[in-house]
Amino acid sequence: MSASSGPVFSSSSRSLAHRIKRWLCGDAPRPITVGVDLLLMQPGGANGGVKPLVFSFLGEIGRAQGRRLKFVFFASPELAPEIAPILRSHDELAHPTSIPPAIDVLYAVFGRSNLSRTGLPSINLIVDLLHKDLPAALPVEEVNYRHEWFSTIAAQATFFQCISHYTAERLQYHYHIPAERCFVTHIPVHQRLRPDHVVKAESSPVAKPFFFYPANFWPHKNHEVLLLAYRGYVALSKSAAWPLVFTGHPDERTVQLRLLVSQLGLNDRVHFLGHLSTPQFAALWSQAGALVYPSRHEGFGIPLLEAMAYRCPIIAARTTSIPEIAGDACLYVDPSDTASISSALQQVSADAQLRTALVRAGKIRLRTFSLARETAKLAAHFISAASAAPLRP
Repeated sequence: MSASSGPVFSSSSRSLAHRIKRWLCGDAPRPITVGVDLLLMQPGGANGGVKPLVFSFLGEIGRAQGRRLKFVFFASPELAPEIAPILRSHDELAHPTSIPPAIDVLYAVFGRSNLSRTGLPSINLIVDLLHKDLPAALPVEEVNYRHEWFSTIAAQATFFQCISHYTAERLQYHYHIPAERCFVTHIPVHQRLRPDHVVKAESSPVAKPFFFYPANFWPHKNHEVLLLAYRGYVALSKSAAWPLVFTGHPDERTVQLRLLVSQLGLNDRVHFLGHLSTPQFAALWSQAGALVYPSRHEGFGIPLLEAMAYRCPIIAARTTSIPEIAGDACLYVDPSDTASISSALQQVSADAQLRTALVRAGKIRLRTFSLARETAKLAAHFISAASAAPLRP
């Protein structure tokens, strides 16, 4: 199966098509109001790639659409400083205790939303089907909870925004969603890390070059297997071994992984840098020697494009959406095989020609992604979803 790449309009409704055309031409009587549910979003990096996805997409749509679309952000007061850069003069920030303003379409960025109601069109963002495809990575209670709300939104949502064709196919397979209700937007949000974001530090926090793995410490990210593989690589490369750098939101698993690092005798080689600001993160990318990305499950994989943008060779798992995104710009490994990962680390760190070839392939691959193209799809679906509902005065 493959997902629709554009909005689906009813061929039997000429008036609907006319209303959509008026909005696209800027001739609508009023803007479409999109309610953006950020109530589950936390300050910092706890939500992983959802935050850069949503903020980059809505910032780009806001610039492209002008006043044709109005955003009402439902969020906690603590999140206001992070929303401020994309909040335009005619947008609104609605706190949880405020009276909800009227909206035309709901954007459920965490898949589900307590703001959903009968008759309100919605676009529900789906980043993965982890609870179905790798349930062992989640507590049983979380698996059951996710299945319950997926079953609910399967019947309610107007459209599903999926971040890869792989994710769309898994959604359609597990919940029997018709393909015409799904559309795919890849998430090329690497441009948020612009060169002017790079802070000039007196020295790198880690000796260069180093292997870089930017990911929260969720079980499916596979840090334990990577550490075991890295120990094998160090044994092979000895003093020539590159350091290994982790970034991500600190949590209980961070403590467990630090303990494992100590048990493996890698304290002087593995570095936990926590959640970084955008300038700090950009600076680290500019210093990295290679991306290592052994995740067992990905809906997209933003770091793959970040690595391409920063001319970093990529080592990644041949699984889920990763081949769809990385293409041939990657040295693939089996994420369950420490020997496979160790060998790849050795190859990349020792072979300059291989690194050059991977970087060249990444540069070519990156050209196939366009933020403007992907955000235009989402904007068109906002208009399509709102147009299918009765107009507010």
